[in-house]
Amino acid sequence: MDVNIKVLFVEKDSLKSENSDFFFLFVNDRKVNKIVFLHP
Repeated sequence: MDVNIKVLFVEKDSLKSENSDFFFLFVNDRKVNKIVFLHP
């Protein structure tokens, strides 16, 4: 079974919070998790 894993990076300039970076993890084109990195 082939599994495609894609990571989408959203620049913090496009977010309301300037101190946040958003990463979206896609498996087989389905969003399974959202990872948020907060920088102090």
